[in-house]
Amino acid sequence: MRYAVFLRGINVGGRNTVVMAKLTNSLEALGCADVKTLLNSGNVVLTSKKSAAGVAKDVVAAVGFEVEVLVWTAAELTALVDATPFADVADDLKQYVCFTKRPVTLKVPVRWDTFGLEAFGALRHAVFLRSFPVKSPRPGYPPELEREVGPTTTRTWNTVLKVHAAAQR
Repeated sequence: MRYAVFLRGINVGGRNTVVMAKLTNSLEALGCADVKTLLNSGNVVLTSKKSAAGVAKDVVAAVGFEVEVLVWTAAELTALVDATPFADVADDLKQYVCFTKRPVTLKVPVRWDTFGLEAFGALRHAVFLRSFPVKSPRPGYPPELEREVGPTTTRTWNTVLKVHAAAQR
């Protein structure tokens, strides 16, 4: 099965450093094939005979420390890309996907003015976010979001498209 894997909070501000080449080698040693990392922010595509939960365990073992891992099949990621609401988003707005551990029950749209963010779409284990211009936005993400959907990791829409393309190979 082909998977897209998203690691949370690695290689940020010098903390939780993971060398992508080492991660690739470790995953291959654990039986994963066709391993490819994208960027330096914890995006991996791979092939494995294991379940998503098994892949997540392998990734934690390969990283060497406890890290939140969200695993999607290539087919699930294709469904997310196909369901995008971003076609209607103005070009000057940044677009993100917030991957979640728990199913999304958030009623959208929801706007967090102090963060300059709006959740305007949701699909299974993902929230579509867009940013909008505000004076002095508060950094980070609204705490209500994780209270609602559990642990998350966020990627720009362009990164999601790159991971999706790599997962199709």
